[in-house]
Parts: sequence; structure tokens; C-alpha cells
Amino acid sequence: VGIRVKDSFALDDSQHGFCSQRSTTSALLPLVTTIADGFNEAKPPKRTLVAAIDLSKAFDMVNHDILLNKIGETPLHPNIKRWLSTYLRG
Repeated sequence: VGIRVKDSFALDDSQHGFCSQRSTTSALLPLVTTIADGFNEAKPPKRTLVAAIDLSKAFDMVNHDILLNKIGETPLHPNIKRWLSTYLRG
């Protein structure tokens, strides 16, 4: 997996969100290619597993301040805590 450097941030080649020249289409293309390659292989083909998680409504019924206070008390890495806080605050 290659790393490209842009504005002093190292981004993985699989990063597509908030990147110029990237889109949902460019994010899905490697997956679709892998699946198509599997269909075209001799038996037994490689297996491809996809898991998609939609978090858009996952926290609608939870008080965000209480949740963030509880998350703050956990041993999670500070970057994960910061990401969750930013996500929940929009």
C-alpha cells in the first residue's frame, strides 16, 4: 500500500474521502475489480468479503454529551476520542 504526502499529511492510497480527484466511484473500483477477478478465476476462486456500516443514524437517540463524557473515561487512544467527538458534533 503506497503512501502519498500532501500538505505534510501522509494519506494511504485507499483514502478517498475529502481528497481531490477521488470519489465514491474511485473508492469502489478496486473492490469491484477484485470481485470481477474472482469470478474469472479457475475453481476454487478467491473469496471477497465486504462489510458496510452506515453510522449516519446510529447516534440519533443518544445524548451526545453523556456519550462523549463516557468515551472520555475510556482508555481509547486520544485520536479516536477526538475523531468520535468531531463526528458527533458534525
